[in-house]
Amino acid sequence: MKKKLQNTAMASIFAIGLVASIPSTASAEGLLQAGSQDGWGVTFGYAGMKIGGSGSSFVHSTHSDDVRFLGAGSAGETDLGDEVLDFGSIGFRYQRKLMKNVIFNAEVGWMGGDGRDEKQNINDPRPAANGSFIYSKLENAVYVGVGFSYSIPNVKGLYVGADVQSTSLFIEHGWSRFGSDQAEEDSVEWMPAFCPKVGFAFSENMAIEGSAVIGESVGGAVKFILTF
Repeated sequence: MKKKLQNTAMASIFAIGLVASIPSTASAEGLLQAGSQDGWGVTFGYAGMKIGGSGSSFVHSTHSDDVRFLGAGSAGETDLGDEVLDFGSIGFRYQRKLMKNVIFNAEVGWMGGDGRDEKQNINDPRPAANGSFIYSKLENAVYVGVGFSYSIPNVKGLYVGADVQSTSLFIEHGWSRFGSDQAEEDSVEWMPAFCPKVGFAFSENMAIEGSAVIGESVGGAVKFILTF
């Protein structure tokens, strides 16, 4: 997993360096049409995703302090893929105009949310008020992506495009005991996705962009882009 993340990051860095070495063909009108200004920028946004794959679920063991009451074995399974998870995001973007109406972009960023699945142990017959609970939670993620956008001719400010994105989800699994969480295991799940997008530029350095997320995770995102 770590090797995959390292390879993805290195490929993105190489792509940025390669594109940055290409002479820009930017013009003021073209930049506005494509919704960006050459160089670096920041993004702020929201993403809603339903994560999939085997990494969304986790089978819990029974807490050692509960074994004498409940017996050993599995305490049950939690699954963060049961519902759509909400995230706020902030990122750093590099953009470069390659030719008329075509712009390359690369972005890395952080996503913060409050995804959680909590259930009472399946081997606990007691009332919930006195029961033992298991949980999985997802509060942090990082992403890296590269893509292209194409400005629509004769429609100033409107553009379409697509990104290829890799998101790493930092998930904690554990037991909820006496009102506090006790971690059992941490995992990092890698979620690659294809993200078609559409955007509108208000000026050469401000735009809003919406995208779909299609892959191990499915959902959508909207972000505000400010380039310098």
